[in-house]
Amino acid sequence: MKNLFLKTYLLFIFINTYSQNKIDSGIYWSEDKLSSITLLKNNQFGYTSFHGTSPYLYKEKRKKENYKRKMCGTIHFSVNEQGTGTYSINKNNLLLNFIKTSHAVDSISFKKTKKQTKEISIKLKIKSYFYRETFDNFIGIGTDIKSKDGTIDLNTQFENYIVFNLNRNQIPMEITINNNYSFIIKKKYSQEITLFYNDFKMMSTGDIDNKIYDLKKLTKEGTKNNLQQPFNISPSL
Repeated sequence: MKNLFLKTYLLFIFINTYSQNKIDSGIYWSEDKLSSITLLKNNQFGYTSFHGTSPYLYKEKRKKENYKRKMCGTIHFSVNEQGTGTYSINKNNLLLNFIKTSHAVDSISFKKTKKQTKEISIKLKIKSYFYRETFDNFIGIGTDIKSKDGTIDLNTQFENYIVFNLNRNQIPMEITINNNYSFIIKKKYSQEITLFYNDFKMMSTGDIDNKIYDLKKLTKEGTKNNLQQPFNISPSL
């Protein structure tokens, strides 16, 4: 009987400790609703703090005023700080460790295309790691793409993708994006390469002090209660 009680007690302690050190991905707001914390996979986060008001406070104000008329134009919010880094949880506190980055690329994927030709066709796409599909078209516009040997020197201009051809003897080829991120095309077949950008890395405001938030005082996007379901936001609503 004592052993059963001890096992039950230890299991309770384990579950309680585990739950205190785990939090779902999503968008969370600080107690004053002026700071937005977006928790991503692999303990990464994006952070934005606003001057005066925020998208959250603006929407809540419109709800209270029962303002049903649709807005025309764009509402701009003044950003105080914006950055990214890694987070951890300790004793019901969310710890944000900000990291300086030299480029906005979070990850890269290579996918072999079904149609193969004598020349190797490369389609390079740039997508948002976080924002909805409707904002992907803005990510990657005006991106410089160069090869180390100088044979490729392109710009995406007003698109978020570009297509170019290579000969088999040109591979492997090292490609540099905006002079700050490099990768190597290794496979000798037509492929689609996707670069996933972390939007918070693109819009960092520089040096930001590390921050600590009480988990109990955070509100998850889209609800009135703490730690509930998220919704996506754009840079300006």
